[in-house]
Amino acid sequence: MGLSGHDRREPRLVWVVAGVFLVALLLRLEYLRQLSGSGLWGYLRLDPLYYHDWALRISRGEPTAAQTYEMTPLYAYALGAVFRLCGESLLLPRLLQAIAGAGTCALVALLGCRIFGKAEGWLGGLALAAYGPALFHDLMIMKTVLTVALSTGTAAALYFSGGTRPRRLLASGALLGLTALCQENINVTLPVVLAWILWRGRDAGWTRAAACGLALLAGFVLVVAPVTLRNHAVSGEFVLITTGGGEVFYTGNNELASGKYQPPAFVRPDPLFEHEDFRAEAARRLGHAVTRKESDSYWWSEGWRFIRENPARYAALLWDKVTTYFNAYERPDNFSYDNFRRFIPLLRMPLVRFGWIAPLGLVGLALSARRWAELLPLHAVIGCYILSGLLFFTQDRYRMPMIPLLMVFAAHATVTLIHAVRRREVGILALVVPALVVLAVFINRDPGNSRTFEAQNHGILGEMFLEAERPDEAVTEFESALTTMDSVAGATRSAQDQRMIASAHYGIVLARAGSSDDTTIAHLRAAGMSPDADTRRDALGRLGGILMRRGDAAGAADAFAGSIAADPQPGPATFQREPALAEALHKSGRAAEALRVVEEALRQAPPSIDPVLLADAHYGEALIYLHDIPDPSRAAGELREVLRLNPGHQRAEWIHRTLASLAP
Repeated sequence: MGLSGHDRREPRLVWVVAGVFLVALLLRLEYLRQLSGSGLWGYLRLDPLYYHDWALRISRGEPTAAQTYEMTPLYAYALGAVFRLCGESLLLPRLLQAIAGAGTCALVALLGCRIFGKAEGWLGGLALAAYGPALFHDLMIMKTVLTVALSTGTAAALYFSGGTRPRRLLASGALLGLTALCQENINVTLPVVLAWILWRGRDAGWTRAAACGLALLAGFVLVVAPVTLRNHAVSGEFVLITTGGGEVFYTGNNELASGKYQPPAFVRPDPLFEHEDFRAEAARRLGHAVTRKESDSYWWSEGWRFIRENPARYAALLWDKVTTYFNAYERPDNFSYDNFRRFIPLLRMPLVRFGWIAPLGLVGLALSARRWAELLPLHAVIGCYILSGLLFFTQDRYRMPMIPLLMVFAAHATVTLIHAVRRREVGILALVVPALVVLAVFINRDPGNSRTFEAQNHGILGEMFLEAERPDEAVTEFESALTTMDSVAGATRSAQDQRMIASAHYGIVLARAGSSDDTTIAHLRAAGMSPDADTRRDALGRLGGILMRRGDAAGAADAFAGSIAADPQPGPATFQREPALAEALHKSGRAAEALRVVEEALRQAPPSIDPVLLADAHYGEALIYLHDIPDPSRAAGELREVLRLNPGHQRAEWIHRTLASLAP
């Protein structure tokens, strides 16, 4: 078969589509096999962990927050349904996602064939099949694969409707709504597509055109309305899908923003905390409590305020967003593509990358511009995700939904270029080749990552090596993170930088499991200074245990006290640390303080505490009343409580003898 794409209605296109699907599926199954042996199969963090845990709650029938959604719900409910029907293993979801990803490649092949020709179908479909970031995202426990499939399906359905077929437009609207339930950005296309439908149907009469537009809207509303009604039912406020857009908008548009993700100083960049952090800050600034919608509206207004008041700064920011979006570097969000290449051999192959297809895709868009009226649905979806990058900021997964459609145009540019070379069409070559060179140089330039960004990435790699049980490599990465941060002046370090530094210190301790030397103690002391309460609690708790074993009871008491102060809420974890603090205080000659700690722990002990732990606390209290603050009656009462809670206590025989000696 030649490369000329002359016959767009070839009846045997099924072989092109099927061939692309098979190649794409085999590549994804191989990725799945390598992922299963990488040590990272169950490695989830940030958004993937949020969606995974949300899906588990759905599958188990556990109640979810009776508030408006703060993250789009479709993927969580789809994953929850799989968990409910087939168990909580990650294998089936990943298999289904591999099929969905291969299906998207097949759809690209079909679009390429129908729009341009069989050559473009083969090239576009196979390029997406072997697109490294697509392999990476398709197998991640994350909504990206579903967003990409639905976005591509929406564009294809709109294209095949021609803007004039009501039934296909009804299906297109439903797909548009499903896409919005994964990624609300797609809503930007709705007015553009409606205008396109009215324009396409003008010759058939405005009544017919309006009916087509209403069909699209009906499909969209049918899918989205249940979520909107649910949001209103739980909050009393009108929220189309989520209340997180204002937070993202402000993150990308404020005095310290750049085209890259840079969370405000008051935000912990984790979906478990960031939404609440935004609401708390909005409430602080406004001076009263806010609902989720009120917080969302506030951050939208703050972002627009920045734009209005700083036009020159915003213009520079906008250019930074353009250069970040159109850069070959796969800017990580939850996981880094480049980091996973250290663990997945397939990703180290010469796979297709953004730096290759973006110049070709942009040239292909220009070459096909005269067919804009026919291709506007594809242009609208591509433009939607580019516009999102300019409105907010850029991460690799944010531009993934436009990649399949860009592949179609990249394939068209490739075929056109080859055809021009064969026919020696100098005029076309004189336009296309320089444009490709300029775009390739622009897109494949250095991404300009900061030292802080590099340090954070070393820290994440260290975490990944820990997960994969490769401790020596983990230590190397954590040490690299600390070395890199040494070049960042302390005065310019943000709270997030401090968290990262502390996490690197604590990661070294975890990688050197069992070590209690002076180096380990130094790392734990550094980790104990983290702004993150969880890291501070764990590091100081571990430090206290080491110091106790080394005979430094006073130092251990200080460490245990700091660990409890980091997380003072009563609960099983806190209750386990309080007896350790009491023991350290007792051994350092501070019996009265030890007694107060034990009494307070018992007073606040939740009902769910293990009786064995309660018995141990009462035993410690009894020893103090026997030896340090003599009170035989109280000692006897505490010892009886020990036996009641744990008749098989390891000192039961001694307790019985002691009780006998204390009897009047």
